[in-house]
Amino acid sequence: MKRLHTTALSSLAALALLAGAAQAESVTNADTGASLDDAAIAAVQDMGLAQQLAAQGLESGDAILLIAAARIANQVAAVSNDDMVPRDPEMGSGEGSPGLHTAAEMLAAARELAGDRPDLIGLIEDAEAEGSRGSVYGSGYYDGYIDGGINLYYDEAFYGGEQAVVTLQGHNPSDIDLWIYDEYGNLICSSTGYSSNESCSWTPRWTGDFTIRVENEGHPQGTYFTLWTN
Repeated sequence: MKRLHTTALSSLAALALLAGAAQAESVTNADTGASLDDAAIAAVQDMGLAQQLAAQGLESGDAILLIAAARIANQVAAVSNDDMVPRDPEMGSGEGSPGLHTAAEMLAAARELAGDRPDLIGLIEDAEAEGSRGSVYGSGYYDGYIDGGINLYYDEAFYGGEQAVVTLQGHNPSDIDLWIYDEYGNLICSSTGYSSNESCSWTPRWTGDFTIRVENEGHPQGTYFTLWTN
């Protein structure tokens, strides 16, 4: 919330502005008293973890990590969120790799690394035989790219009374942060650790639009990232 400078305003106008600000704060679209839906939170966060393990597996050439990532990804049904685009697309483009998102992609990469090793092939076939046990908590993902020192903004709607979860997964060693605002510009949640993995969860009071802000404070060449939402 911006501070109001009242030196050039009449006392009456200042009171009116302050009353309006108080009213906006009172209708913040987040129910702080709602109980957390741990299963919904875990479902989205697990997809970020699976993608992180898969990236490590690709980097180190470790098929076991990719198989482990695929087994985690099998727990949640994930689909691409093609409707999510930054408000300024020109600021969200660059070179890089979007990473792996689904169990099938992770197992395909594991097969390439496994070569003719029967032990690894057997583990891959076991994971494929398990198939998707995607829970009722589906997960949507969007791949983006952000330059150093840049903020990107995305619009996303969430249902009232249902747990909303957003997880940010960076693909390079960079300090990227996550911020969530409601339709009035009220800050709902922020996750600003010194890493490329951030997460926010809240329960909207009503079905409404939210702004997802991604900030890159670290990598000067920019970084690819994935946003996971439920």
